[in-house]
Amino acid sequence: MCKDYLSDESLFTGTWEHSARLAIHRQGLANEAFGPSTDSAALPRSAGDWAALRQMLLQQISSKELHSLDLPLRLAGGDRRGKSAYSAVLAEMKEKSAIHEQISPYLDRTLLLWIRTLFHFPSNAVGRCYAVEGSATQAALQEAYRTYLAHQVDNNMKEAAGLVIYVCKANASELATQIKTIGIPKVVLHPIDMDGAYRMRTDLLNQTIAKDRSTGLQPFALVGHIGGAAGIAIDPMASLATLAKRERIWLHIEGGEGALATLAPDVAPIMVGIEQADSLTFNLPDLNGLPCGPEYLLLRSSTSESHMKEQLVAPVRSVQSGPQGSALLAWLGFQLVGADQIGHNIARRCTMARYLARLVDASSELTLFTPVVLNTVSLYYRRPDSERILAAALRGLDGELVDSRIKEMDGKSVLQIIVARKDLREQEIAQVLGQLLAAGLTSRRKLAINIPAAS
Repeated sequence: MCKDYLSDESLFTGTWEHSARLAIHRQGLANEAFGPSTDSAALPRSAGDWAALRQMLLQQISSKELHSLDLPLRLAGGDRRGKSAYSAVLAEMKEKSAIHEQISPYLDRTLLLWIRTLFHFPSNAVGRCYAVEGSATQAALQEAYRTYLAHQVDNNMKEAAGLVIYVCKANASELATQIKTIGIPKVVLHPIDMDGAYRMRTDLLNQTIAKDRSTGLQPFALVGHIGGAAGIAIDPMASLATLAKRERIWLHIEGGEGALATLAPDVAPIMVGIEQADSLTFNLPDLNGLPCGPEYLLLRSSTSESHMKEQLVAPVRSVQSGPQGSALLAWLGFQLVGADQIGHNIARRCTMARYLARLVDASSELTLFTPVVLNTVSLYYRRPDSERILAAALRGLDGELVDSRIKEMDGKSVLQIIVARKDLREQEIAQVLGQLLAAGLTSRRKLAINIPAAS
């Protein structure tokens, strides 16, 4: 017998009331597929060891074939040998279908329980892994559209002149590419201007929604970002959640590599509001406990039982091929590293990025483009030929220390330095600054050589 969730106010976020009735179907299916939502599996806070983890897997699999899997202790290091061993384990699981089919539902169910807890989603939320980048966001917007259609039929609503999706201007081009393939008719993307920190301006968002309604357009979905395409800003989550609830539109949060920063105590406060989203996509942890693993979609509501069975229960989804890994990879990441250490790793990267930002601020050669909120530092040179120097700086940066790229933002070329390693020290960050300053000095010397002497 399914619990009646019609009175559960946690379901009434940015979506339509119809989703609450559909939660009844979802809860019944969740119990069938994943077992009771009261399962005692808890998010691992500390690092585990392979002996215990292997025994845990054995308890989930009835097939004796799993006993032939040698899950090596060296995986815990997450080094190249560990990744090779992980690949070997994955290949053996895929080859032996009995293991594959039995372990996949267990991995999915366990991940879902952990992720519900992590983001404070209700106990009947559903989710799945995606191996192809961008697929999770497309699936979230397709679910939003199905929910809208169900609401339209139930309330005998007239067809709108167009459905509007709202997004911060900085992330509009990336989202536009994704929505071209999801098959929503008459969809319109309305980019919203940003404030000085590159966050979506909620005052302009309110004005745009009111204008769209007055012209017969139907506000349909609101997409907030953590990091976003430029990796430099976190949209005001709490304000977006309040607005979405008031306007009765679907709130989707594109978490990317930034959503797991909710585990980092010094970053978590600005993430408040993410728990009210109708859908959330983000990158799961890899073997090193860094948010570089496969994409995950967490849904507060799902419109049809058949769709859920196809998208969220099929066992083949957990053990996927491809460079982004699988649910097994994420399960191992949480188990081997632990949520507390994952949070520490993310916090450390953010701390080192802020340290580099302070060094840049103190320099007479460089200027920050935006404040640093996660692990990306955006900067340029205080010279008319900054764009030319950026290319030289990009070539001169040590790729063993940081990742880097040049992006066009508001018509300006900006060098972005991403602190990807979890073990960088202040001395190495200072070394990065030295490489940046050296690029500027070399450029000055070349410029002086090319200028003819005055006659």
